[in-house]
Amino acid sequence: MSRRWSRRIHGGFRATPYGCASSGSRKSPLPPSSILKLSLSYDPSRIERNRFRCHLYNTGGKCASIQNIHFKGFASFGDRTDTYLPFVRTLISRIAALRPRCEFVAGTSHLLWWANAAFITVTFSFLAIVMFYLFTAIGPWVILKLIIIAFFIPTVISWFIKNWPKRFSPHAIPENLLPKG
Repeated sequence: MSRRWSRRIHGGFRATPYGCASSGSRKSPLPPSSILKLSLSYDPSRIERNRFRCHLYNTGGKCASIQNIHFKGFASFGDRTDTYLPFVRTLISRIAALRPRCEFVAGTSHLLWWANAAFITVTFSFLAIVMFYLFTAIGPWVILKLIIIAFFIPTVISWFIKNWPKRFSPHAIPENLLPKG
């Protein structure tokens, strides 16, 4: 196998002409011909707010989930964006070439998006009602908690904008679902 066809990625995966393979394995456990759907999503956490995922689905359901962040230890994460970006772009182009009917999806499912929207709406409504009726009981700890909540509001808004469910062309990968490298 020539070097130009093999792109290494974090976590021991590499893109080969035949699909994804783990390091040290010549066989591909995920041939592109078996991939029915590829999904890109923005998946921030409280600590890591620049986390993106690539989900691969075959006939049996989700078969792989690859992300640009890896866990090192307690509150310590490593950023592998510089290897994640070329890997995902190469993987998408290879799957598109070998399986033209593959479904390329950006964001989450409609159900998950609307469930999150309902949860956030109910939570903030409840918070507003509690603050309205208990305004005199608001102390310094409540103010601190509100500041922390306000700190995460841009991430929540970004999640909703980036993860709106839609399809994309493998020739026009949505840049907002790839980490900035």
